[in-house]
Amino acid sequence: MLSQNNGITLITLAITIIVLSILATVSINVGYDTYKDMVMTGYVSRMNMIQSRVNVISQKIEQGDTSYENIGTPISSLRNGT
Repeated sequence: MLSQNNGITLITLAITIIVLSILATVSINVGYDTYKDMVMTGYVSRMNMIQSRVNVISQKIEQGDTSYENIGTPISSLRNGT
């Protein structure tokens, strides 16, 4: 008489591995998308801070403040994009 086997079957093991692989793939993709969103949010935040500062300087120049006249490098002095 055959005894009943209480161990894990090969099919159950294969299904478990497939399900875990799918879950791992989904979680990696979600994590990577979250990372990309975080990087983009940081970039946009820095660009907004720079734009705010440029706006303040622009308003001061329009009001006659001459302390900002020599800021930066004139485009005419740049050679070969350096």
